[in-house]
Amino acid sequence: MLRKAFSRLELVFLLVFSTSILFVGTGTIAVAQEDEILDRLYGSGVHAYKRGDYKRAHELFSIAIETGNRDPRTLYFRGLTYLKLGRPEQADQDFYRAAAREVDDGNVTLLVDQSLIRVQGPDRYRLESARTDVLRERHLRNKRMNQE
Repeated sequence: MLRKAFSRLELVFLLVFSTSILFVGTGTIAVAQEDEILDRLYGSGVHAYKRGDYKRAHELFSIAIETGNRDPRTLYFRGLTYLKLGRPEQADQDFYRAAAREVDDGNVTLLVDQSLIRVQGPDRYRLESARTDVLRERHLRNKRMNQE
């Protein structure tokens, strides 16, 4: 009788454990698929931007951002797109948001630099000003916290 109860307990444990692994695995797959979709939206947006289709680029970047893309490059490129569309205030907002995400992450600076290598001139200067301002603000905030 004890052996039968133990077998049932093992069976229940195995069932619960297997189900939890299935849910975790399925969730991981779903997240990976979502990340792939967001990456494709970003990539398609960059292609549209580079061929001069700024309305389409804006649409793709906006969808990616609204869907949950956390990659600062998406905001940087949407900001560059805003500049091409004659909307500099919105461009600056995106540049500052992107720079804050970049500083928060810390591991994407090289990717950002590589992605923006072909962006030069006044647009790049404006973008880099936002990056520098956010870095300076973060440095000063950290310095104040260390002094306290």
